[in-house]
Order: sequence, then C-alpha cells, then structure tokens
Amino acid sequence: MKKRKRNAMTIEEKFWSKVQKTENCWNWTGYTSSGSYGVVFISRHKYERAHRTSWRLHFGEIPKGNGYHGTCVLHKCDNRRCVRPDHLFLGSNADNVKDRMQKGRNGTTRGEVCHLSKLSEVDVLEIRRLLKIGKFSRTEIAKQFNVAVGTVCCIEKRKTWKHLP
Repeated sequence: MKKRKRNAMTIEEKFWSKVQKTENCWNWTGYTSSGSYGVVFISRHKYERAHRTSWRLHFGEIPKGNGYHGTCVLHKCDNRRCVRPDHLFLGSNADNVKDRMQKGRNGTTRGEVCHLSKLSEVDVLEIRRLLKIGKFSRTEIAKQFNVAVGTVCCIEKRKTWKHLP
C-alpha cells in the first residue's frame, strides 16, 4: 500500500473541491483542456477528464470497450464541464459520433457562427473587394481587420470562407 503524503488530497477530495453544484449541471471549476473538458490531475504525470473521474467515483471502473478510444463517457446535457452522474452515459466511439451529430456539433460549423471566428461574412466580402481593387496591401488589410496577413491570404485563395460567393 502506498503511503499517503502529509496534506495530500485523495482523488475524491481533489474532485469535489472543483465541483460547483447547480440546480441542473454540476460544473467543473478546475483546469480545463483546450476542448473545454474538465481535467483532474491524478498524479504528477497522470490526468483524466473530470467527467470520466465522476463516472468512476459514482459507478466504478469504466469498461475497456473495443476500438481505439475504448468506452466513451458521454454527456446527455451536452455541457463539457458537467460531472453530474445522471447526466452521463457510456457508449462506443460510434455512439459518441452519432450523439455529436444529433446535437448539431458535427464539425461543419463555418463562417461567423464558428466560435473562433474574428470576422463576419460582411468583413470577408469587404476583404475580397479590397483585394480585388488592388489599392491596399494584404498587410494593410490585415491591420484594418485586426487579423493576421495569413488570414487575408487564405481568404484571397479561398482556403477559408469557401462557402461565400
């Protein structure tokens, strides 16, 4: 049996110290990954997504499952920070993809509805117009719209914003 360091928190203590219970979801308030999923640090070099930790604490180990991803822990509520056990369910990677598609998060978000977009469709059409008349350099246009020169080049070459005329 491993000796517990003095003042070291158990996984359960770490977990509950970062959970904020609301009437609906129980939101993870600790560190989040780039995909906005909560992250629990199990040890110095090991971590796990908070919703998976919640499943393990409430229901036991997650079955291994087939395929590269094994068994997934999915959200009924579609809130990546939620760790409420009755909002979680197990499924395969195929179930995860199907669930994502049904909830409209199929990766085809484009244009100004994409949460990473700095530009509107009107901005992009104006950038194309300015490029077409040739009066301004790409650098000047990028500064005007507060984007990188590479962004202007991608718009010009239609690598991005392809759906616009």
